[in-house]
Amino acid sequence: MDNALFKNGATWCKADFHLHTKSDKEFKYDGKNFESDYIENLEKANIKIGIITNHNKFNYDEFKELKKKAKAKNIFLLYLHMSKKTKGFGTNLVGLELKN
Repeated sequence: MDNALFKNGATWCKADFHLHTKSDKEFKYDGKNFESDYIENLEKANIKIGIITNHNKFNYDEFKELKKKAKAKNIFLLYLHMSKKTKGFGTNLVGLELKN
């Protein structure tokens, strides 16, 4: 397998399935190197899989840069958005994983 995380088949790893970025108004960041700081903090927490779940705010360029920096640290990032429809029934689910 090409992915270093799973080079030996199944393995235990730490994941966070509820991450936000500065594109989400509920996320606060005061630094200057957002993407680097974000990935550094995932690495410090030993997170190997991260799912970004911003509330209706997706920034393609931000995600692309985060994904690139995460890959360099063998961290897998995915963008996932789920929202309930306000009228009618059902749920919208969108997942995005960019190939580098």
